[in-house]
Amino acid sequence: MADFALVLFDDGIKAASPDGNSHSFIKRLSGCFSGLLYRVGLYKSRLGSKIYYFFKKEVFRNGINKVELFGSIGVWLIRLPFPAAGLGRFNPYFIGRYLDKVCSERGIGDCHMPAFICEKTGFDRFSSVLPVGRMSFKSLLPLILEKIFTNSGLNIADLDIVIVPGEDNNELYTVVKILEPGIRYVTIASKDKEAFEKGLSGISEESGLSIGVSGDCKSMFKCADLIINLGNGVLISKCRICPKSVIINFNEPCRLKIQGDNTVINGVEYELPSGIREALGYDVSKLYSRKEAADLIIAHKLGIRKECRFNSEVGSLIRNEFGRCGCKITGFTGLRGAVKMGDLPGSVKRQGLNGNRQIK
Repeated sequence: MADFALVLFDDGIKAASPDGNSHSFIKRLSGCFSGLLYRVGLYKSRLGSKIYYFFKKEVFRNGINKVELFGSIGVWLIRLPFPAAGLGRFNPYFIGRYLDKVCSERGIGDCHMPAFICEKTGFDRFSSVLPVGRMSFKSLLPLILEKIFTNSGLNIADLDIVIVPGEDNNELYTVVKILEPGIRYVTIASKDKEAFEKGLSGISEESGLSIGVSGDCKSMFKCADLIINLGNGVLISKCRICPKSVIINFNEPCRLKIQGDNTVINGVEYELPSGIREALGYDVSKLYSRKEAADLIIAHKLGIRKECRFNSEVGSLIRNEFGRCGCKITGFTGLRGAVKMGDLPGSVKRQGLNGNRQIK
């Protein structure tokens, strides 16, 4: 697996030190001149950025370090000697060429900037948002159910599970396969039984999982312990849902309208072990979210850096690597923001299963 790099930033525009022993007069003078040019925006041109690099060449060079993780992957930290907020004051072509040159000279495969910076500055090709991040929510579904139900003393195999399909049948089959090892029965909410019959019958015959397809959504939603939404949310929004039902929503949150106080999970939060985060350093934690850093490590360890078709095999790879890296789920994203882990188990345990099928 190839090494990868994370871009960091620094407050490199500083006034000359009053301590004459700290810097030579020439360095202090060049620092003042460089800071002045920065403040008036003269580094925006390609020539201007080259001039800044000339003044700060040693700082650029000293800002490159490598961290070894898991004995198999190297994370290079490339520090740019100016604040993240000042990235727009420099020529994007020059900065891109500089990062490409550093990576090429050191055999670094990919270079990433924090997603929130790329969105604002147009450095999209360096974005830290990778396919693994989008696939991890579905991949970690068995672990999510453990956190919500098993840790509350409830048996996942006893859950009354309803899945609302979306436009992609293969997505439905993938989610069923991911769930299959831990459940006994699942119902698909659809009036078009023929559309899913072939794909679902193969899964059922191979695994022994009991799979039903029904269009009686009102009855299903009144009894469901868990509703997994792959669709646009319209079907769920139109029906009355049992107050005890937990809804895991894989579609856009804004499309799901719930009238009651159901627990809705729109996303999952997780992190690397504290030792790995400490090895990467404070500046990485400051610029990259904990989930963002975990996604980058998992993606590069698995070699999934570009778009690929998500299936149960890919989901299993991500889930297994998640465990090998020592990652842990820390919370969820709900309808009204963050849902803390401590809030869910107690709530679910008080409710119990809709069929009162709690573990004895």
